[in-house]
Order: sequence, then structure tokens, then C-alpha cells
Amino acid sequence: MSNPAVEVEKRRHRDPHFDERRAPTARLADLSLRRFEEEYLPSAVDAETLASNDRSIEERLAAAKMIVSVDDPVPTVGGVLVLGKRPQDFLPGAYAQFLRASFTSPVRFRVTSPTSLACPRR
Repeated sequence: MSNPAVEVEKRRHRDPHFDERRAPTARLADLSLRRFEEEYLPSAVDAETLASNDRSIEERLAAAKMIVSVDDPVPTVGGVLVLGKRPQDFLPGAYAQFLRASFTSPVRFRVTSPTSLACPRR
């Protein structure tokens, strides 16, 4: 006799993580491609790799899991949170919360939307 919890775990093994799921009403135009090229990629990939990379923008977005795939360029939840121009339109009621643990330094940025936390402006 098998354990029901193990069976559920086996079925859900291949389910995508929440941030990898499609944001069904979002479109590629809802993402800031400028932010992706100018802020996200230089932070995530070293300059030498970026210089030698000849992938299209869709291929880069798919590799970073910001869209589902090149053939299905629907933004993922993670893509909307990191690159969304208005993430609150696609994740209503969502908010970012953080706690500053060290009280010796001033707060350098304020969270006004999920994107502020992902790519703080200094």
C-alpha cells in the first residue's frame, strides 16, 4: 500500500515553480526589455559572455525564464515581478515586504512595487 503523500509528491514533481508559471494575461510588451538588457543581464551574466552571445532577445528572455519559451513568448510570473512595467496589474494584491536587520546603516531604497525590490535604483 502506497503513502498518499508520496503519490501527490510524485505527481507534482514536474510542476513548474510559481515564478516559472505563465502570467496568462501578460504580453511581451508588458515587460521592460530595456531594463532586461541594461540592468538584469549585466547583473546576472559576466561581460565577456554577454559580448560573445548572439542570441535574440526572446532567446535571452527564455534562458532567464522571464518568458515561457521562444515559441511561446508569454511572460512568466518571475518575468512580471522582475521586468514588469506594472506588475500589480498581473498580480493583484501582491506586495513586497522586507525587514532591515542591521540598524547601523540608513535605508538605501524604498520598496514601492515588486520591481523595486528586484532592481533597486541607487
